[in-house]
Amino acid sequence: MFKLNQKIALITGASRGLGWAMAQSLAQAGAHVVLNARDEKMLQQRVKELKDQGLSAQACAFDVTNFAKAQQSIREIEKQWGRLDILVANAGINHRKPIQDFDIEDFDRVMKTNFSSIWVLCKAVTPSMIEKKSGRMILIGSMSAINSRPTISAYVASKGAVHALTKQLAVELAPHHITVNCIAPKPRL
Repeated sequence: MFKLNQKIALITGASRGLGWAMAQSLAQAGAHVVLNARDEKMLQQRVKELKDQGLSAQACAFDVTNFAKAQQSIREIEKQWGRLDILVANAGINHRKPIQDFDIEDFDRVMKTNFSSIWVLCKAVTPSMIEKKSGRMILIGSMSAINSRPTISAYVASKGAVHALTKQLAVELAPHHITVNCIAPKPRL
């Protein structure tokens, strides 16, 4: 197992599912994990579970679509710890309807959560990572962006955008010793 001792990692959507699994793995590797989700009570429960195992964690509740709050929270983490080493941009939603029945408001909500928030988070962590010439961004895409299926047009579009953003940021930030990678899990059917 690799070691992440003394690393500070923010994981969005960390109260359940893949986000929770990734938070546990990073903490077990030695990172101090900052768990993000909207549900403060659930986050505190997750932090307690990690601390009960002797791991280092804290909660940072905010909605990733509240861009001002997301940026403020990142600044607060950086102020508290002097840096943010790892961003795992995992928070996401889906909405299922055939395109002819899909409301634009639902499309916008999925895009804002799954893509725009990731762009904002990456933008927010980039200055300090450039300054220290080190950083890791792990963006969560989806196999659905590659192998699509019916009724999830907004989800597919948002995750395809995440894949494209990953490639672009990897090229842009590589000279600053910042890696940007995308994980594309297989979605639940």
